[in-house]
Amino acid sequence: MKNKILIALTVAALAVSFILGAVGIIDLTREPNSNRRNTSDRLIGVMLTKEYLDLFDFESYFNDHAADILNGNNIISDTDGYEERIYAVLTDVTHTDGETGKTVHSKEYAFPDVEGFYIYTATVQDANGAYTTTVNGGNGLSDITSGSHYKDNGEEQTLEATIYTTADSDLYTVYANPIYQTESGEVYLVAGTGTTGNGGITQTLKETTTFTKDGEDYSYTAEIIIHREEIEAAEQITITQFTADHEHIYSDTYAFPDLTDTVTARAETAYMIVCEETGDAVNYRIVQRSDESFEVFKADQNGICEKIPIGITWLTESDFSL
Repeated sequence: MKNKILIALTVAALAVSFILGAVGIIDLTREPNSNRRNTSDRLIGVMLTKEYLDLFDFESYFNDHAADILNGNNIISDTDGYEERIYAVLTDVTHTDGETGKTVHSKEYAFPDVEGFYIYTATVQDANGAYTTTVNGGNGLSDITSGSHYKDNGEEQTLEATIYTTADSDLYTVYANPIYQTESGEVYLVAGTGTTGNGGITQTLKETTTFTKDGEDYSYTAEIIIHREEIEAAEQITITQFTADHEHIYSDTYAFPDLTDTVTARAETAYMIVCEETGDAVNYRIVQRSDESFEVFKADQNGICEKIPIGITWLTESDFSL
């Protein structure tokens, strides 16, 4: 009797599925999932988020596995190809060339609808041609380094950065969401995995893509390394100027969040001492005339610390001569 009831329920469920498919509510004759990542798509970066990006396309998964699910096998095991993508938007950006002072126009990919920090090295195509750009978005990543290594049969790219936080930061769990670029230039991200904990944590993404060009096999390997370090951000800084004979000239104190962009060193100033006061410690550093700037950590309301550059204008006696 139980078997008859089970068979009847299964037949009824399949009939409902057939009807829904016939009227277009569920597409049982759909093409292979378009979200499946092409093997030629290259890993180019990572987006760090505080929350998990739930991009699993359950409707598509159900459409492709309806029979198994209706037969009681409701364990979702293989999700490859059912993770939806978030595509980046190509935007116009401008910046000032530090050497020439001219305004430079370029383009970069952005994720305006996702809250997080991201870094990538992508190829951009515009009216000036194709060029490669490394972008740090979200102002949460510091100490960024990138490198390229070319060989006869391929290329290796590395990206490394550090995110600094205070002890009371709400960034306890960090999700590393991979960013890819297609052969046609589109940039997108997919959901990644999270790492939880205090103190120093390192997350690494590494993938190798193989492809054929002019009958030859090539490979592209990308490695992205993100460190998370816990620090004490300064609450205020004091900048003191000294002569070559170590005589005190002048001092300025800046309390956070108010901070100056530049510091002017007097003509007789040989060096400066920057004193950073945190909640539990005082740190000192020496800034000399060979230095064009120095950096201090500034924490936001969520405990994310950003390195803020402070430029230095070194005056000389000639600045006062007629």
